[in-house]
Amino acid sequence: MLLGIGFVGGAVSFVNTQARPLPEIHKCAPTDECLTDPEVLGLMTSVWLHLAPGFTPGIIARSKECVGIRSPKPEANFDLVFFPTHDIRNLLDLAPGDEKYIQGCIALMRQVVDQRGMRNWKIVSNGPGKQEIAYLHFHLLQDTP
Repeated sequence: MLLGIGFVGGAVSFVNTQARPLPEIHKCAPTDECLTDPEVLGLMTSVWLHLAPGFTPGIIARSKECVGIRSPKPEANFDLVFFPTHDIRNLLDLAPGDEKYIQGCIALMRQVVDQRGMRNWKIVSNGPGKQEIAYLHFHLLQDTP
């Protein structure tokens, strides 16, 4: 019975996540099809945003399409990270219908910029080779007030 509950719970956890390769636990060498650390973090982020959006730490702003949090590893004096609430690995993996999540993040970042009266800001999104988390996200950065 517990096995069945665990199976159903696990299946529900991954319903709205993007398909990713399954790692082969017994032979994970650099040339094999294993999940990298950024891919594991991206998958965990996706599951977290779907299952426990109200418990995401450091939330600054939220909409139906996007969540903005304080960066755990700030790259500037002011660094917020915005994640679409739909599992998207990077801009190259956009599928039809994903546009509303990108637009939602841009709108949420604009709202934060406006509310805080920010003037010297920039938005950064890294490509797959530069991401520490294999999940599309945007940094709203400002070095000076």
